[in-house]
Amino acid sequence: ITMRNGATRYTTFEAGNVGIGTDSPGGLLHVSSGTSGNAVVIIESDTDNDNENDNPQLQFKQDGGVTIAKAGLTGDAGQIFGNSLGNAAYFGNDENASVQFYTNATASLTIREDGDVGIGTTSPDRLLELSKSVSGGQGATLRLTNAVGGSGAGTAVEFVGPGTQPIHAKIITEDTGAFDSNIIFQTKATATAGALADRLTIDNVGAIQFNDYGAGYLKADASGNITAA
Repeated sequence: ITMRNGATRYTTFEAGNVGIGTDSPGGLLHVSSGTSGNAVVIIESDTDNDNENDNPQLQFKQDGGVTIAKAGLTGDAGQIFGNSLGNAAYFGNDENASVQFYTNATASLTIREDGDVGIGTTSPDRLLELSKSVSGGQGATLRLTNAVGGSGAGTAVEFVGPGTQPIHAKIITEDTGAFDSNIIFQTKATATAGALADRLTIDNVGAIQFNDYGAGYLKADASGNITAA
């Protein structure tokens, strides 16, 4: 089939393969922009913006239609799957199976059917598990970055719960200037709804301060002797 100034745009072979922009399709549907330009496929719905639940969706099926994966856009919250957000992009499946992303022919990220996420492992045993095999060195490393420096800047890990309770504990890194830093451990103060209090601080030279007991420090010298100051 030719159109648009006589140029060939659609070609159907006897094998049933359809080519758009190519006369040698390599699959059931092959879209090509040729030697220049972007090959863009558009799936559009609700062009009159009249129904939030007229949505675009691409489906992948196998095993007699039992195994289904979907990619698309949601409309109203909870319409595509139970806790879907409104007007969100999504990719996932409807069965008790994993979702994987891979690079260089190897799984990089695995989301198990129970929701556990593995980075560097296909069998995570916790909500998030990082794995990297390194002989004689550090394996998996989690990095928290604050791109803006200055006194008081840092990063933190918060521990929340159970239920709707506020933050129970927090670990903080704090820039104290001139490339120095402290690490601070906090827990929830007694009889307060959510206020945290410093409990232990390790400063830039390794001195340990127990904040509940005044300004005292524990310090170790080069010989390993520990003194209270």
